[in-house]
Amino acid sequence: RVQWRTRLHWMVFFWPAFFIIAPFLFSLVRIDHRGAAGAGVPEFMAVFWPIGLVWGVLAGLRMWTSEFAITDKRVLAKAGFIRRKTIEIFLAKVESVQLQQSILGRFLDYGTVIVAGTGASKNSLKNIESPLQFRRALQSQMSGEAVSPPPEPAPTRARPVLLMCPTCQIPVTPAKPICPKCGQRVRLSRPA
Repeated sequence: RVQWRTRLHWMVFFWPAFFIIAPFLFSLVRIDHRGAAGAGVPEFMAVFWPIGLVWGVLAGLRMWTSEFAITDKRVLAKAGFIRRKTIEIFLAKVESVQLQQSILGRFLDYGTVIVAGTGASKNSLKNIESPLQFRRALQSQMSGEAVSPPPEPAPTRARPVLLMCPTCQIPVTPAKPICPKCGQRVRLSRPA
């Protein structure tokens, strides 16, 4: 059973987006010998846009085909469309879990989780979303604790229902629906 799941962070689109936006940034800085801004931008676009578009499509494919999960028995990582890479480590074989995050990664909540198994094997799960929560879920699953979402708020207590005696107008509890003054049995009236 899957206990925790995450995916690649949207940061994988940063460099492709940079290559698409770079010609516009270049046009702001580049000034030709006549003092006109934007000299050489079409040539710059002809080089950078195809690179950015291909890189963006590859990043989208990578994001779409990557899965990272923790089950009740294993750590799973799958990536790739044509060339598939799969990592499966039994929880009993995991020796340590490391987390690497840059300053930007801390702000944007992405990073690399390194799972070290027995036999000196280290597997890196790079650029995953919410790596700290992924590591916590893995550690709690390894220790045998149940991984669960945050608790829901406690339900509010309902007010006790009081019935009114039709003749005496005295409140009567449903547990003992007999009026103490007149002795009449009080029934719960249902709305029409």
